Amino acid sequence: MKSGVRKGRNVIGYDMAQRNGLGKRAYLCERIRSDIAAGVLAPGEKLPSRRVLADLLDVSSSTVEETYRQLVAEGCVEVRERSGHFVSWTPLAARVRVDAAKPWEHEALEGAVGDRRCGGGSAERAGEAGSSRGAGPAAVAACRFDLTGARGAPGAFPLDAWAKALRQTLSRESAADLLAPAPARGCLRLREQISRFVRQTRGIDASPDRIVVASGAQTLYSLVIQLLGRQGTWAVENPGYPRLSSIYRAHGVQLSQAPLDDEGVSVDWLYASEARVAHLMPSHHYPTGAVTSASRRYELLAWASRSEDRYLVEDDYDCEFRLSKGALPPLAGLDAAGRVLYVNTFSKTMGPSFRLAYLVLPPALSDAFDEKLGFYSSTVSTIESIAFARFMEEGHFERHVRRMRKAGRDVRDALAARLQSGPFRQARIRNEDNGLGFLLELPASAVSSGQSLSQMARSNGVAVRTLDQFYAHGGPDRLARARRTIVVDYSALAQADVDAVVAALEQAVFS
Repeated sequence: MKSGVRKGRNVIGYDMAQRNGLGKRAYLCERIRSDIAAGVLAPGEKLPSRRVLADLLDVSSSTVEETYRQLVAEGCVEVRERSGHFVSWTPLAARVRVDAAKPWEHEALEGAVGDRRCGGGSAERAGEAGSSRGAGPAAVAACRFDLTGARGAPGAFPLDAWAKALRQTLSRESAADLLAPAPARGCLRLREQISRFVRQTRGIDASPDRIVVASGAQTLYSLVIQLLGRQGTWAVENPGYPRLSSIYRAHGVQLSQAPLDDEGVSVDWLYASEARVAHLMPSHHYPTGAVTSASRRYELLAWASRSEDRYLVEDDYDCEFRLSKGALPPLAGLDAAGRVLYVNTFSKTMGPSFRLAYLVLPPALSDAFDEKLGFYSSTVSTIESIAFARFMEEGHFERHVRRMRKAGRDVRDALAARLQSGPFRQARIRNEDNGLGFLLELPASAVSSGQSLSQMARSNGVAVRTLDQFYAHGGPDRLARARRTIVVDYSALAQADVDAVVAALEQAVFS
């Protein structure tokens, strides 16, 4: 079957048999996106209608419709009323084509996105945010309800399936495999499963030899520092994850706090700051829940491509819990220049006590990892690694995530409905579709007590944190608004407790 685009005939022909495990929509998105980036599909060119493309590729019209919707969300395609779908004229992927071997020598970037210098959670995250502000683990544990994410969801851990995987690992795997020393990157069998997982769910095409497994994201942060070196300035988001800043400072890294605007981290600020590494959460920023726009993602990749020493660390800590369709691809899935290190953890899906995370290295840093850090032994035991690989191989992990996502959606809907039916109806719920949490911004008139909202809520048995607790610094107006904005993490909340927790909050805030 044909591959690519047959120019002038308004037809795209791709071999759907070559999907290599990708879903039909994901594969079609990937192929059209790559043709746009390569210039095969020119700006302004009309794409086939849904019916024509569905007939040509022998897929359903809904598959094509979802594909086009995703590409529109990314900014690669635009819709013209009564005319159809067209390749976007905006300077996104098609204009951000860099020489992957030496992207810092590619001068065309200046015209691609504009010279920005001229201006034209998880339990770990929750625990650190409050530890220095009187809302540490002990204070959270003393509360009946937890809206900080510091606890695991009751009954959410798949104990039976995990116990089965452990039993089968111990009884069926050879002693030689179970007792073999784990290499620095971790167990190959588990890395093979993670490679398949990130390709199918996040569109990241990474071979197992580019993946590093470790005992939690904190361990990976330490490895990233050692791999990239401590020199220069590293940027972290403000507001952001306080523990991340603490870890970097403990390793002697000089930090700078990057401000956010409506589209993500300010690229103007990055150029002005002379940062060489930026640690970002573009797909679900913690704590605001905001999503970095498609255009800003390409601008960030362009910034990183301008110097051989610049990198982006992409933290995708809860990618499994997007509650809306049309999620934007991660930076690592768009990175043609090899400037993105992708970090993710299983602690959000499996529970806070499940210490397992992984790092996807860009190709050029894979050899550097062996040279600099290959002397380490893996921090994850071989037995646990094989057991989790088996857990994934047999489909238990995917089923578990589907159950948690459905449960999360049900709790979110019940919580939002209950909040909007009582005294909180004047409050504003923000970013509720991007993960297991949202921001609840109260009107200024609702906060008149000298106590903080978190203190008032704890006095009524609800552990919460407010947005100001995540700022390193900020202007008085911004901080005043942040002090009346609750960062709601409902990952540990049962649907049956929604009425009780909202009633407790109402009593704390409005009585």
